[in-house]
Amino acid sequence: MVCVTGFCVFSNCTSLEILKLDCPKLTNLSLQMCNIDEEAVETAIMQCNMLETLDVRLCPKISPLNMSRLRETCPSLKRIFSSLVPP
Repeated sequence: MVCVTGFCVFSNCTSLEILKLDCPKLTNLSLQMCNIDEEAVETAIMQCNMLETLDVRLCPKISPLNMSRLRETCPSLKRIFSSLVPP
C-alpha cells in the first residue's frame, strides 16, 4: 500500500493481521478496531519516518503496556491513542 495524502485509515478491519506500509510521508495511521498485534504494527511503522499519530483504540491484541515499544520503533510519534487502561 502506498499512502499519498499522509493519512491511512483501516478502522473496523477485523481481518487485518498483517500490514506492510511503504509510506515514508505518512503522518497519521488509524487502526481502530483492527485485529492486528503489536509486532505487526511495529513492522508496519518502521519505515514511516514522519508518522506523528497512531490510533490503536479498541485493538484487542495491542496492550497499552507496549506503547513505549511503538515509540521506540517510530521516534517521530507524538500521539498514540489507545482505549485500553493498563491493570
